[in-house]
Amino acid sequence: FRHRVVTGRSLPADQGGGRMADETGCPKCMSMKETNPSLQLRYSTCCGRTLCTSCVQRLFQTAKVVKCDEPNCGMGIGKQNFVRQTYDQQLYSKGVQTRMRLAGTFNQRREDFDSLEAYNNYLEMVADIDWGLSYGNEKEKKEAAAKMRKFAKDNFQKINARKLAIEEGILSSSSTRPRLSYHDNSR
Repeated sequence: FRHRVVTGRSLPADQGGGRMADETGCPKCMSMKETNPSLQLRYSTCCGRTLCTSCVQRLFQTAKVVKCDEPNCGMGIGKQNFVRQTYDQQLYSKGVQTRMRLAGTFNQRREDFDSLEAYNNYLEMVADIDWGLSYGNEKEKKEAAAKMRKFAKDNFQKINARKLAIEEGILSSSSTRPRLSYHDNSR
């Protein structure tokens, strides 16, 4: 199982790994918040590239889409791809959205498995799919989405039985989320 810490430093280089968002100034024009307190920074959604609002304006004066010149990126980006959220904040938000989406499909509990090992394997699969969808490169995202679809297809009846039980009030919705722990203290 691959344990991953969700910070800019633990991500692959093509996703902002090895660098953290610089919130003190613009690396292009070298403007600093110390000397210009009204400086507003924006962060690209593709790799977290940091630019001030003036540099973003200049970048898109002649074209609506430009190629990101950050090392290991090169994605085509538009002005709308520069946002206030730092790249780490963007990744965190994406991770939360992904986990909310996964909760409807991966709703099994410890008692749904014959052994603790089977349950832990399930939790590991959920964590891998979560990471792949939230932080993976395009290939990893596609693989994770395919695993999710296959699981949903193979376990359609179990998933829907759990959802029905929640709707009927037999279970609380919080009890359906898999605990991302590899030790079961409930038994």
